Amino acid sequence: TGRGVPVAVIDTGTATDHPALRGRGIQTANFVDGGEASFATDRHGTAVAGVIGARAVAEAGIAGVAPDAALTVAKACWYPEPIPAKARCSSWTLAKAVDFAINGGARAINLSLGGPPDALLGRLLTAAEQRGITVVAAIREGRDEPGFPAALDTVIPVIACDPHGRVAWPRWHTPAFVVAAPGVEIVAPTPPDRSLPLS
Repeated sequence: TGRGVPVAVIDTGTATDHPALRGRGIQTANFVDGGEASFATDRHGTAVAGVIGARAVAEAGIAGVAPDAALTVAKACWYPEPIPAKARCSSWTLAKAVDFAINGGARAINLSLGGPPDALLGRLLTAAEQRGITVVAAIREGRDEPGFPAALDTVIPVIACDPHGRVAWPRWHTPAFVVAAPGVEIVAPTPPDRSLPLS
């Protein structure tokens, strides 16, 4: 159940008052200018935090894979206009969030994001690995390469599988080691207090 394991979710903000997350004692930090205003209404970070650490309660009907982990959500990404757009992150906000997670005692860092290579972020993730911190990153599916930071040797890259364990194998061949995890038709919490399937 991940009991007591400090896990840092570096993403958008999170609706910590969602029934599946309420009372979890989730620590929060914001590294986006003006990000406090939308922290509790951010979709992606809420879903990721729920997939990891939601507690099964009757009103939510959702349970995370590590419901007893000690979660910290560090907001390093934001939604540009219009609202349906995907979240964006900057090298600077991500670097500050990773540094915060390392120095805050995280034993695992989740990065459900991907983008172009970044030297500073690469050095920070190497430092995390050297301190015994497990870093997990999503691969960029449907691309000619796995993306950054999933391509780094210091992180565990994750590819989505469907409910039957089937994986759409990528065109690239590196990294040689890839973890497959459920990533299709996942039900996760979303603000405000409702659940929505994520594909």
